[in-house]
Amino acid sequence: MSGFVVTIVGPGDCTIRNVQSGDDTFAPAPPVEYTFFVSTPDMDYTIFYVGNGHTGGTPPENQTGNGDVTLSSSGSLVRTGYTFKGWNTEPDGSGTRYAELGDYDLLGDITLYAEWQPSSEQLAATGGEEVPMLPLALSLLAVGVVARIQRRRANTI
Repeated sequence: MSGFVVTIVGPGDCTIRNVQSGDDTFAPAPPVEYTFFVSTPDMDYTIFYVGNGHTGGTPPENQTGNGDVTLSSSGSLVRTGYTFKGWNTEPDGSGTRYAELGDYDLLGDITLYAEWQPSSEQLAATGGEEVPMLPLALSLLAVGVVARIQRRRANTI
């Protein structure tokens, strides 16, 4: 018998059988059968953590492993006017959500984005609506400048 190729398509039991018939020169060979188990290779996959709009700190180190892993905490991440709520598979929060320090079955590389919720102070300042802090600060500054100018005019009349 000369070379042959065995293609294994996934984990599980695998049996290889070989039967060789005889000819005018050689007698038939006894059948050969070999059964073995094919397992999933131990591969390390990576979780990439992204701060997703953070204003300070750094995202956690990328995490490698396979199977059941515990997700990282927010580490030193901060975002002005927001509270960290966990991780999400989509930057806009429309994907699958995972809790900080939650369990995850790591079966392939994945990117997780920090998920942020407006803080109660920001919601109170905007009447419950999410408003970017810079325009809000500029608006308040402009109101203060107008009020100061009006006071000076009133005092000079």
